[in-house]
Amino acid sequence: MRILLSNDDGIHAPGIQTLAKHLREFADVQVVAPDRNRSGASNSLTLESSLRTFAFENGDIAVQMGTPTDCVFLGVNALMRPRPDIVVSGINAGPNLGDDVIYSGTVAAAMEGRHLGFPALAVSLNGHTHYDTAAAVTCSILRALSREPLRTGRILNINVPDLPLNEIKAFASRVAEAVIRPIRSSRSRIRAATRSTGLALLAISAMRGRILTLPLWMKAMSR
Repeated sequence: MRILLSNDDGIHAPGIQTLAKHLREFADVQVVAPDRNRSGASNSLTLESSLRTFAFENGDIAVQMGTPTDCVFLGVNALMRPRPDIVVSGINAGPNLGDDVIYSGTVAAAMEGRHLGFPALAVSLNGHTHYDTAAAVTCSILRALSREPLRTGRILNINVPDLPLNEIKAFASRVAEAVIRPIRSSRSRIRAATRSTGLALLAISAMRGRILTLPLWMKAMSR
């Protein structure tokens, strides 16, 4: 599996560094991310100025003054060869639920991947501590997607409680199409809802407790 990995917190953020480490255990990963924090950048794309990139010794690439959308656009069209099988964005520090997805650079990077014709995931942690948990959840979902890929035109918006992995009991999912719902989140449980404008977003939350509605591929993961 070839993965293009980006984010909006910047290339040095602990979320993307932790996720890259976990993904590289089973996939070919190219990191292309902003050189600084671009949280709240939404789907902005640089059109009137040049973008420069900086490559680190490990192959990761930072886009100077680039937005998350810039990074995915450049990654797909110029920087990753062969092209990726899937685009992953995150791990964001803080959840992206409800109206948050309108402003989120994390979700925007995944949406750019979808716009360019690739399946895509946006991954967020409801806190700033257990990035390893969010990375493990993401890896499980990616392995499941390798067996049963996403339908065309959908992304996964994954939100993970800031808890140790052994306290994550199941995955719950729902499909939201052009829907706005209020959100309440807590340390122990995240209720997922997403907003889209003509796109279909599949929202996933890692949860404590009982399983809600799961596609077949998620049921297999939760056993």
